[in-house]
Amino acid sequence: MNFKKYVSTLIVGAMVFTSGGVIANAQTNTTNKAPTVSTQANGSITVLDKTGKATHDVYIRDNSNTKGKILGTLNKNKTIKLNGKTKDGWYKVDYNGKVGYVYSSYIKIDATSDNNNSDITVLDKTGKSTHNVYIRDNSNTKGKILGTLNKDKTIKLNGKTKDGWYKVDYNGKVGYVYSSYVKIVETSDNNSDTTVLDKTGKATHNVYIRDNSNTKGKILGTLNKNKTIKIKAKTKDGWYKVDYNGKVGYVYSSYVKIVG
Repeated sequence: MNFKKYVSTLIVGAMVFTSGGVIANAQTNTTNKAPTVSTQANGSITVLDKTGKATHDVYIRDNSNTKGKILGTLNKNKTIKLNGKTKDGWYKVDYNGKVGYVYSSYIKIDATSDNNNSDITVLDKTGKSTHNVYIRDNSNTKGKILGTLNKDKTIKLNGKTKDGWYKVDYNGKVGYVYSSYVKIVETSDNNSDTTVLDKTGKATHNVYIRDNSNTKGKILGTLNKNKTIKIKAKTKDGWYKVDYNGKVGYVYSSYVKIVG
């Protein structure tokens, strides 16, 4: 056997079978030259609103290159919401309140995650169901049922289709709820003068998460010291806008440190 061919075979075998599949060397491209564009340096990200399924176990990193810190693992056949794609082939995702990146070669787009409905009005609201209502994978009554939104439960509304369906996130998938059964909670959009952010913050103290950007807002929960959360925006009066259990929440910025 040719010696070079034998050595190459050993190397390929080590890559494929180390640590249960491609995970050990996932995010290495065919030329063995890893992408080098960082999250901060890469302004060229195509915005997505898709769901993907992992074709192998694959790392979720904090940066769009193979040297990025590993935040966790997306196991084979698990789904995840895809928020964007970098020009060098990484999907941008949310992972436990942090911005993460997964290499696209190991993710298959869920065909049902794109409803083929380009005429969607973008929203940033919270809705409360007036009845028990199905959450479907498509904006029609023939869509697959993903789950049920029970009466009086709240959910984050990301958009509204021209034919009257609210677009929502449901367990990492894009879902749709018919608007006739969901009432907008007005406190979800209380401050139009906000600076859009895409950051991760860490609490420096235990701090309340409120439904409004003032100290009289209803307390939705507590962000404990050293816990992280995804920060979407900052109001002119110093509150960070966040997602909390499907609701729009606000945390005062003096008690949160930006970490990524």
